Amino acid sequence: MRPDSQAARVTGSIRPTVHPDMATRTPVVARMPELARLENYLNLALAGQGQVCFLVGEAGTGKSVLAEEFCRQAQARDQSLVVATGLCDAQTGVGDPYLPFREVMAMLTGSVESEAARGRLSEENARRLREVMAVAAETLVEYGPDLIDVLVPGATLVAKLGKIFADKTELARRVQQRLAPTDRQVAGRAVDQGEILEQCGNVLRQLSRHRPLLIILDDLHWADNGSIDLLFRLGRRLGGSRLMVLGTFRPEEITIGRGGQRHPLEKLRSEFKRYMGDLEINLDQTVDYRGREFVDTYLSMEKNRLSDAFHDALFRHTGGHPLFTVELLRTMQERGDLVQTADGYWREGPQLDWAGLPARVEGVVAERIERLPEDLQYHLTIASVEGEQFTAEVIAQVGDQEARSVVQDLSGELRGEHKLVESQGVQRLGRQRLSRYRFTHNLMQQYIYRHLDEVQLSYLHEDVGHALEALYGDQADEIAPQLARHFLLSELIDKSRHYLRRAGEMAAARFANSEAVGFLSRALELTPATDAEERYALLATRERVYELLGDREAQEQDLVALEALATLLDGPGSSNRQAQMAVRRSELANALGDLAQAEKAGRRALELAERDQDAVRAAAHMALGRAMVQQGDYGGARAEFEEALRLAKRHGDRELVASSTRNLGLALYRLGEFDAARASLAEAATISGEVGDPRGEASAINILGAVAYALGDMGDVLTYFERSLQIYRQVGARQGEGMPLTNLGIMALYLGDYALAQQRFTETLQLQREIGDRNGEAISLFRLGQVASDQSQYAEAVTWMEKSLTLRQMMGDRDGTAESMAGLAHALLGLDRLAEAEALFEAAIALRGELGQPGLALAPRVGLARVWWQETPDRPDRVRDLIEPVIESLLRGATDGIAEPHRLCYDCYRLLLAFGDDRATELLARAARSLQASAAKINDLELRQAYLEHVPANRQILAALAAVTARGEAVTEVRGPNGPGAPAQAPDAPRVDEGG
Repeated sequence: MRPDSQAARVTGSIRPTVHPDMATRTPVVARMPELARLENYLNLALAGQGQVCFLVGEAGTGKSVLAEEFCRQAQARDQSLVVATGLCDAQTGVGDPYLPFREVMAMLTGSVESEAARGRLSEENARRLREVMAVAAETLVEYGPDLIDVLVPGATLVAKLGKIFADKTELARRVQQRLAPTDRQVAGRAVDQGEILEQCGNVLRQLSRHRPLLIILDDLHWADNGSIDLLFRLGRRLGGSRLMVLGTFRPEEITIGRGGQRHPLEKLRSEFKRYMGDLEINLDQTVDYRGREFVDTYLSMEKNRLSDAFHDALFRHTGGHPLFTVELLRTMQERGDLVQTADGYWREGPQLDWAGLPARVEGVVAERIERLPEDLQYHLTIASVEGEQFTAEVIAQVGDQEARSVVQDLSGELRGEHKLVESQGVQRLGRQRLSRYRFTHNLMQQYIYRHLDEVQLSYLHEDVGHALEALYGDQADEIAPQLARHFLLSELIDKSRHYLRRAGEMAAARFANSEAVGFLSRALELTPATDAEERYALLATRERVYELLGDREAQEQDLVALEALATLLDGPGSSNRQAQMAVRRSELANALGDLAQAEKAGRRALELAERDQDAVRAAAHMALGRAMVQQGDYGGARAEFEEALRLAKRHGDRELVASSTRNLGLALYRLGEFDAARASLAEAATISGEVGDPRGEASAINILGAVAYALGDMGDVLTYFERSLQIYRQVGARQGEGMPLTNLGIMALYLGDYALAQQRFTETLQLQREIGDRNGEAISLFRLGQVASDQSQYAEAVTWMEKSLTLRQMMGDRDGTAESMAGLAHALLGLDRLAEAEALFEAAIALRGELGQPGLALAPRVGLARVWWQETPDRPDRVRDLIEPVIESLLRGATDGIAEPHRLCYDCYRLLLAFGDDRATELLARAARSLQASAAKINDLELRQAYLEHVPANRQILAALAAVTARGEAVTEVRGPNGPGAPAQAPDAPRVDEGG
């Protein structure tokens, strides 16, 4: 027999007394090593080294209870620590964007009274949350204004500020200002996923400077993709914060994946493990090797005279599984298998029969449910249909009962005596009260729900859906995913697809792209072919989401369907939908590199657009202009963009003005009018930021980086490209992401970091092939060739350049074709394949002439001169005549549009030196001055030094200058233009985002 426990007696059940708040859940027993690990993580966080970790285990292993006990102990040790909890929902969590973080933010900004009754929110933590509310609200307005009405209901926040903090009227005014129609509706302010991720992280990190924070995210296996993305972003940027994030999940749910694909949490696990090491505490493993310890320790927490044989049998029957052990013991007490003596000791009863006990947890649950009175069973039946979390008022409406009576049953017998539910507090929607509860374990909810037949489920889902819809009223869209599910399962198809559409539109507005596609696709499945208007609206939204995702095949399919519907819906004398679809067709063709189709569709859009529809006509002019840019017709493109801008201004659409201005800046950049381009692009970036068009802002910023590069303003170039890449990634625009990433690779090439450059271009090549971006693919192929060429790997360079040239010629990209011709010719020259190089240089020069780009013809002209000098060294006059226009331009400083003119100066210096031209030394001096001027614009000293020392061509210029200064000692070392150490082809100005 075991020694009697000295713990106090708890009437009616065997359970620990150390933590009475957890009486309804699996107790914290035999968990000291796990608690010690958690405490270590928290200590690091409190020291300013923010942490993230996970409790992992199957259902019933005690993850949530261990997290709660950890919070209780942590708050007992640290009087300033604040805890906030977010729960993921089994029924709708996957499709409910940012659900756990919405709960966390709500708790931090004032949802305290309604949460105080929750099992996870002690009165002490409620007090601390009240203390931090004002600072949290101020931090939210300062660092996360776009989270208002996205993660935090603005009206509720204003009401709380006004009610609780009389001195916070100014703060309430600022919140109201964020909610004003002039800010969101008139200006068209959109909240993108990047802003949500960034600002939520900023708010939590800033708040942790005031009070240390412990964030609990429960049941992450049910989290939506947006929440997992937010957790990943937050976890990678916790350095310097007093913030710990503790998540729980079931590994078996991760293993089986989601929707036939890899579970999104799996990637997060892998990335966190890669960068931070092992962050998981696996409770399944502790059940395996400490299950007997759990059984013995748990039993010893009550006074008992239970035999060794009982301990052995209980362990054999439960395997030490915490939930099964606790529930089976509770069943044995209720059945009389265990009895309590007069002096308070538990012992085996006379009728103890292990064979008659349930063999699985579900059996235990069944016995407990079936012993309830019928009215309480009916309460739980309705609750199980709503979900693991449910609402007393819904049960009352569906059951035709008085809400107060239902609350008494739930908070009384079901919570207190039977331990089957927990209170979750009260939520207010205007004057409507919502009393929230949850099952103590989802196994309870699943058991009841699975035992309802199809007819019962249909009726109950319909009743629950109508009840929720009535309770939420004008705010029903907030629970659109839940309502869609209930009405779908009750076969109310029209109502279900209405809420699926609203859920999809809200997810798309938040750039929760995967969720948006799921909702919209399901809505389309439910929409009959005869409802053309509805199908058109759903497809138009989904096609835009597919564009963001770079899923070109799916986008093409939607566009074909939209084109057919547009023809059907446009009545006599009306063709605006067809014009809009022609614009979309042009944009897709442009993205795929089908430039002939892009121009054709752009002209078709202009033909279809009605004369009085300025917005449609402006979009058509822009589509046509972008096709012209890709074909090198920059003058024609400029005219199209100027007309688009005129129409956009007349229409008064600021987002359209920004787009037109940005595209005009692109054309000006291509024409070499850099100052005018910079002014247009800066204006476009500002307007795009103001109207909430992050993709437009990112595009303008990316082109500004290219302009800065062309002007030699190296201090700004990396800043522009990195900011553009950040925005594109935030909104999930995969096509846009490729351009600044490519440009950052060019900067690595510029600085002589060839390994990084190759990594960048390889990454972009893979991305562009995945999304069908042929223009981007051609650019990456060209740049990979340039990396090889700069390292004298000419055979490899030829392979890359040939692929790039073939692709560009197929697309009809004349500007890109000229670029790839020159690049391939340089590589062939390195292999002494002179005839091929000569033909390509001549073709590139001719094409640059046709495109009106004399500045860009200078470098291939010098390349051709090098070929001629190799072929006919006895005819220096012929070579001199060829490069004379280049030399004149360089000597008078006419180098606008020439990337890194010092390289061109040095190439000409070597040629002039080879046939004894006195101007050689002057060109070398100009090369050195230009190089030093470019280096001076690199603010980072290490990067500047790398630029001068790691790039072979730059080293050669400085070495030649030193030799000339020392009485020309190294002059005779130059053996013709293709001798040892010949300078590599200079990187051209970055190719920028052509998208609208």
